[in-house]
Amino acid sequence: MIKHAIETQYPILEMLKKSRDNGRLSHAYLFNGPEGSERMGVALYFAAMLYCKDVCLECKECKDIINNNHLNVMVIDKLPGKSEIIKDQIESLKDELSKTGLKDGPRIYIINDAEDMNLTCANKLLKFIEEPYDDIYAILLTTNKDAIIQTIRSRCQIINLLPPNKNELKNKLIEENISEKDALILSNIYSSIPSCKEAIENESFVKSLKYVRTILEMISKGFSNTTIYMKNEVDYFSSKENIELFLKIMLLYFIEAKKKDSLIFVEDAEMFNKIKVNLTPIIDLIIKSQFNLRYNIDRGLLLINLFVEIDRRVQDESN
Repeated sequence: MIKHAIETQYPILEMLKKSRDNGRLSHAYLFNGPEGSERMGVALYFAAMLYCKDVCLECKECKDIINNNHLNVMVIDKLPGKSEIIKDQIESLKDELSKTGLKDGPRIYIINDAEDMNLTCANKLLKFIEEPYDDIYAILLTTNKDAIIQTIRSRCQIINLLPPNKNELKNKLIEENISEKDALILSNIYSSIPSCKEAIENESFVKSLKYVRTILEMISKGFSNTTIYMKNEVDYFSSKENIELFLKIMLLYFIEAKKKDSLIFVEDAEMFNKIKVNLTPIIDLIIKSQFNLRYNIDRGLLLINLFVEIDRRVQDESN
C-alpha cells in the first residue's frame, strides 16, 4: 500500500516530507482523491515519516505502521454492517487521545471514507479539530471533499492526490486476462485492479451493461419506458452495490453517447447518432443519484425518481 503510494503519489509525498523538515506540518489534513489514488497509502506514509526520517519501510516503526500494529496510529473505518461512521467512534477516539499515550512520539488518527460521517458525527469531530492537542495529527480520507462539511474542510489542509493512470490500469487488467473491451470500460469507472476484478467476476457487470444499453436504445428510437422496463428487475436493484455499479456504467455510457464518437463503445456509434434528446440534464440526474445514494434514503425511490425523470424528458423532447 505504501510502496504503491510512493510510486504513484511521489510529488505529494515529497511535499509532505518538505513540510515536516521545515516544521510546517498542519495538525489536520484532508486527503482527497478518486478510488485507486492510494489515499490510505499516503496517510500511512505520513504517519511513517513522523517516525522514520527516510521512510525506509524496513525498520520496526515502519513495519508496525504498515501492519496496523503501531500504538500511536489509529484508523477509523465504518463498523461492520454500518453504512456510516457513528458518533460513538469519534467519542471513543477523543477519549483515547485525551489519555497519555502508551508510546512516546506523535499520535496520528486516520478517518477512512470521511464523507460517510453523518452530521452529528462530523460536528463531534469538528470540536476536536478546533482544539487540537499537541503532537496529534488528524488525517481524513475522502473521494469527494465537497461531501465533507465546510467547517471541517476550512480547518484542514486539503491535499488533492494525483488521479490513477487509466491507460496503465487498462493494460494491467488485460494482463490479468480481462478482455480489452471490458478492461477499457472498467478502467473508466474504477481506479484500482481489485475493484475492477470484483466487478468483472460479478454477473451484475454484464447485467448493468445490458440494462443501460437497452435504455439508450429506447431513447435513440424516440421513446422511453425505463420505469416499466426496470420494474421487472426489482431483485437486481435490491442491492446497494448493484445500484452503485449500474449508476457508474450508466454515467459512463451516457457521457460517451453524448460525444457521439465514443472510443469506448465504438460498436454503438450508429445508435448514439440517432439520439436527438439532450443528454446533459440526464447525466446531471445520474450524478445527483450517485451522490444521494451515499445517504440513508430509500434506494427504490431514488431509482424510480431517476427513471421517471428520464421518461419525462425523453417524452417532452420527442413531442
